[in-house]
Amino acid sequence: MKASPAPIEVPDSVLVPMRDRLASARMPELLAGEEGWSLGCDREALEAVCGYWVEEHDWHLTEDRLNSLEPVAFGGVHTFALGLDGDRTPVICLHGWPSSPLEYLDAAEKIAAAGHPCIVPSLPGFAFSDDPGSPVTVPEISRLLRDLVSEGLGLDRYAVAGGDWGAIIAARMVHDSAGEIVGLYVSTPATLPAPGDFDEPPATGEEIEFASSAQRWLKRSGHHMVLQSAVPDAISPALQDSPAGFAAYLLEKYRRWGDCQGDLFSRFTPLTLCDWMTAQWGPGSVASSMRLYWGERQDRWRLGKGERLEIPAAVSVWRGEPLLPPRSWTERVLPDLRSWTEMPRGGHFAAFEEPDLYTEDLLAFLSFLQD
Repeated sequence: MKASPAPIEVPDSVLVPMRDRLASARMPELLAGEEGWSLGCDREALEAVCGYWVEEHDWHLTEDRLNSLEPVAFGGVHTFALGLDGDRTPVICLHGWPSSPLEYLDAAEKIAAAGHPCIVPSLPGFAFSDDPGSPVTVPEISRLLRDLVSEGLGLDRYAVAGGDWGAIIAARMVHDSAGEIVGLYVSTPATLPAPGDFDEPPATGEEIEFASSAQRWLKRSGHHMVLQSAVPDAISPALQDSPAGFAAYLLEKYRRWGDCQGDLFSRFTPLTLCDWMTAQWGPGSVASSMRLYWGERQDRWRLGKGERLEIPAAVSVWRGEPLLPPRSWTERVLPDLRSWTEMPRGGHFAAFEEPDLYTEDLLAFLSFLQD
């Protein structure tokens, strides 16, 4: 294994000023309750999370847990590599935005305990990985992650799993694979690349309605995509300078994308929220993570006409996921779709929200690949 030990350290020289900024934040007069959420963020929820971040949150406890997993890095990509001595099919689990490997760690420990090595990297420019310097694209990330797994960790046969950005990056890794990737598992099918064509068979009414609903969602709820793909560095300095502003920007998304049924704290405790936000704010990765949207807008990967990803695949569909394509849409991209599991609960951050359901479904797919 060529990857080198890479312990995580967010020093007090970062954490103490962060708490000072939170304590002295010049908050606007936000509204409370549903009216507040309708405008972006509820005042009471934001005050509760920021207060916890200042008074109670101890990042070093989380950092100790993360470092007990002995993280490594290769080629600027930081990763957790659990259970490398396992004798069953390895899997690499890929997060999206606004997230980090913390989303997957509970599930990853269960997967590794079942004998499957589980690799959970920070995407390039996210969390604990290096800033690439300039915006990267999905094909570039595919190359970096395949190098991490093959050269850094020495694995020559593995599956990929992902949600959000992780889904399309995992799909691109399959596209670029020389045969080392043996299966694809996706928990957010709407973030796969769009089908290359709808000629044969012609688009169904259900597929046409999904395409329309996706456009409606983009106009009503996809403001982050518009902003971050156009001028990410016009907003990232404010979010990196103000942890309170960063919290307001992210809490809205965790509540809306998770299966929260309107109650943020039904899915995300203050501890979890502060851990997730510190993992992004502390290393200074706010700008570099947001730039992925810009990079992809400049050079978007699309499937060509008639092109499909010919690989055994499985999809899990979660009750709270904001956008859900019909199975027929997904099969235009993944014709060898072995399972389509509709989950009774869980949302966009499925591996965190429902680690038992997520792990059971993924392990069933990995067992199929093993057999």
